[in-house]
Amino acid sequence: MTDVSSARLVEALRASPVENERLREAADRAECPTVLCVPTVLALSDHQCAEFAAALTGGQAVDVLSLPGFGPVVLLDTRPALAATTPGFRAAVLRETAARAEGFDDLDRRLTVTGRYLDLFANWKPSAVTAATLVVEAGRAMADEPSLAWPSPHELVAATGDHFTVLEDGAGATAEAVHDWLEGRFR
Repeated sequence: MTDVSSARLVEALRASPVENERLREAADRAECPTVLCVPTVLALSDHQCAEFAAALTGGQAVDVLSLPGFGPVVLLDTRPALAATTPGFRAAVLRETAARAEGFDDLDRRLTVTGRYLDLFANWKPSAVTAATLVVEAGRAMADEPSLAWPSPHELVAATGDHFTVLEDGAGATAEAVHDWLEGRFR
C-alpha cells in the first residue's frame, strides 16, 4: 500500500467510530464465529450481503461492515485490485452493475463512493494475513476475467455462478461452502 493510500485508509478508520464499535460488539456477541461481510468497492455490493446472510445456516451472526474485521477471513471472489484485471472484465463488471442499478435511489452516492474506492485501492497489494483465510472463487468467469490469484496463503473453494451471482442466485451454495469451512475449522 502506498503511503498516500495508507494515510487515506487511516483517516477513514478514524472517521468511522460507529463501524469500529460494531466490530467490537460483533466479536463479543456470538457463541459461534460471527461472519463479517465487507462489501467490495463496487457500487451495489453491500445489498448482496443480505441474501448471503439469509442463506447462511448454523446460527452464525452476520454483520455487514464497510471496514475490515478480525479473525477468520472469507474473501468472496475478491481480487487484489480491480485495476489489475483486464479491460474486458472491467467492462463486464460495469455492464452488470448498470443492469442491477435500477431501483437504487442513492445510485449517485454509490457510484461516487465506488470511484473513490477504486482510486484509493488502484495500486494496493494485500499484505500477508496470518488469520485462517478462505477464498471463494466464482466458478463461471465473466468476459476475459483473469483467474483469481490471491497472494497470501488460503484455502480455495469454487462457487456456483459468476462474480455477481455468487451472492445473488448462488447465495445459498456460497453460504453453504462458507458454513462448511467454518464448521471444519472452528468446531
